Amino acid sequence: REYKKADIRYRQARFNLGDMIKRHITVIKTMYLPHFSKRMQQRVIEKYQPIFRAWYYGVPETDCWSMVKCRKQILKPREAEYEGL
Repeated sequence: REYKKADIRYRQARFNLGDMIKRHITVIKTMYLPHFSKRMQQRVIEKYQPIFRAWYYGVPETDCWSMVKCRKQILKPREAEYEGL
């Protein structure tokens, strides 16, 4: 029983992490990047794009609290494409 509770918490934490990463990318793209010059924006994008892409695809996008086949679903790659900075 303790294992099942821990497993559910782990899956939910992975989903929350994926959601937070998505929000973080959106905030950087919409709020912070416009304040920089075009040249500086390009430098920031070139530097951080690979990191954000790896973060984005590294965590699942599916919240599978009540699904029976969650273990298989959580291992699938994201279906939503990475939009980038």
